[in-house]
Amino acid sequence: MLTSTTPQTPRLSTPSYPHDKGRFKIIIAYWLVLIAAGPAWWVLTTVQRLPLPEVRVKEASSQSVRIPIDVNVDVTDGLCDATMLAAKLQISWDKSHGTELHDIWNVLDVRIGALGSHRPDTFRTTYNVTVRYGYDDDPAIVHDRSFELFSRSGCNEQLVGKVTSSLRALLAPPTQNTELRVAQYSPKYRLAFSLLNEDAAYGGAISGWSVETAIKEYLQPTLDELNILHNFTIESQVQFYAPLTTEPIAAQDGYALNQEQLTIFVNSAEWTLSSSVSNDPVLHFVLFVPSLARRPLYIQDVQGKITQFNSFLLPQWGGVAIMNPKSDGTANSVLTLQDLRPIFHIFRKQLEGLLGVPVLPPPVGLQLDRQIENMPIGLSVRNDILSALEELSQTHNATHPAQTLTHSALSLQFASRAFFNPSMVGLLYFPAEHKYAVYTPLFAPIAVPLVVSVIRELKSRRKGVASTGRSRPKAE
Repeated sequence: MLTSTTPQTPRLSTPSYPHDKGRFKIIIAYWLVLIAAGPAWWVLTTVQRLPLPEVRVKEASSQSVRIPIDVNVDVTDGLCDATMLAAKLQISWDKSHGTELHDIWNVLDVRIGALGSHRPDTFRTTYNVTVRYGYDDDPAIVHDRSFELFSRSGCNEQLVGKVTSSLRALLAPPTQNTELRVAQYSPKYRLAFSLLNEDAAYGGAISGWSVETAIKEYLQPTLDELNILHNFTIESQVQFYAPLTTEPIAAQDGYALNQEQLTIFVNSAEWTLSSSVSNDPVLHFVLFVPSLARRPLYIQDVQGKITQFNSFLLPQWGGVAIMNPKSDGTANSVLTLQDLRPIFHIFRKQLEGLLGVPVLPPPVGLQLDRQIENMPIGLSVRNDILSALEELSQTHNATHPAQTLTHSALSLQFASRAFFNPSMVGLLYFPAEHKYAVYTPLFAPIAVPLVVSVIRELKSRRKGVASTGRSRPKAE
């Protein structure tokens, strides 16, 4: 007898993540590669930060350079006793030192005494003050490190105050904010002297100038005095077409440029003011000759009045002087040494202003910035900082003000070079805050599949172990 059996529907099992030894090895290989690449990535991306002598920096910032100065007082015509006047001046100077807040007063070590009372000392700078008989309102006569004052009433308090104020103006002039005007310090400068004719086609142009003789005659003494701080390279040129970018204002006696027009006076697009290729900063001195159709050309001040000196200073760039030659326009002319005398006196003043010569700059403290923890400090930066501290320490041991200036200039040079080191500039464009923004899109697509694969593999192995444990009793 035949019996029929009803086919049984197979029971569907829950799909599981199958275990595969090959796949597991592949996942392990990926992780091993990432782990092995970790130290190499860490070494290549780690910022080098060498230790800096912070203690020396703090000690140097608390020290001050002392400039020893002797003032010899001489009284003629029997006005009073020089020793008594010197004692009064010393008391008045010390009182002024206590009331003044300028840091420069802490640098000066001034001793005032009668002429011949000071022992000759090559380490100290000497100034001579001579009081003569004359009107009290006569101005003081200053020559080098000596100046004369006049009095009719003897060595009274009025004379003491007059001499003290003269000493203050000579030894500790009031500080001014000239940071925007003074060029960044550099041991080397290029001085570019340019004679620019606006348009020689109108005639009356300047075809040449005795610039070498003028520099030697009027500018070289100043350059020699600054030689302990800077080395100067000089170049010159003459151009016959240098158009302006602005139209001068028609005035009653000619043409004029107001203060707003002076800011765009230099036509950098069409004026070739620098000829040589060098990394040294350039200070420009331009003698501009307007075309014959725009003469005379003047400069107006803020009130619209014609300035006394037809020149102006461009901060940290150079100076410009405008010259209106007396020419009938029939032929070109050449500027002689005598013609250039007032121009180069202006250039000399502009050079001193650009280098900060007229004003004694206040001391600037040094401070290490710890706000940027990832700022790289390489070997070159560390060596420059050590050299700057060494030169700064030499200023305290200098035996002459010229040596003090030399060591101070070298210290500033090393400090500036360390501050503007190219290895630290990159952090300005790629700060630490941007690191995560760069690495997240790179590693997130790689990390997510790897982490998910590990989790699924662990779950699969755990299920495989559990199923194996349940199947063994049934087999028995």
